[in-house]
Amino acid sequence: MHRTLLLLLLSPSLLIACSRAPIKSEDLAQKLENPLYARQYYSEQMDYMVSLFIKNDPQTQSGASAQLIDRLRTESLDKARAASRLELEGPRGSFSGPLNEVRGDVVLLEHTLFVGPDFSTSPGADLRMMLTGGDPRSPGFPDETTVDLGPLKDAFGAHRYDVPPEATNLRTVVLWDAQLKRLFGVAQLAQ
Repeated sequence: MHRTLLLLLLSPSLLIACSRAPIKSEDLAQKLENPLYARQYYSEQMDYMVSLFIKNDPQTQSGASAQLIDRLRTESLDKARAASRLELEGPRGSFSGPLNEVRGDVVLLEHTLFVGPDFSTSPGADLRMMLTGGDPRSPGFPDETTVDLGPLKDAFGAHRYDVPPEATNLRTVVLWDAQLKRLFGVAQLAQ
């Protein structure tokens, strides 16, 4: 009886201790390095600042607050435009999938493949992000032109992959399930 009671009392403490493992996540500054994320973030920030003026929010009536809101609106607009221009510097594409729900935009800038905040996919057994010069629908895929960028970092939202220098000329991004040997999605990169 005492042992059962002790276990019942300790169980929540053990669960709490185990659940405090650090979760590796990008902070906002790292996410804003992704031009797809930055464009959406700053566009929405600008829209919010404009909405305060449209709704005649009391803070827009105060001199210092009104100036701050207007400054943030202007800065957000400038940053959203800069992110849009940066996106145009590299080849871009949008995911589509043969059977699975895969959507989202990607852009390749120098040695980084950025996945946009609109990305989502159905979870798989072992999803991997790849670049290839071959056809991912062919029976021999992945082939010798395929570069595995690593496991899918997140099934939802913005993330990034380092691209080795020898793979920056590849223009087909592939979401591939390595265990099931199935194509989940493809994005063709083009300027």
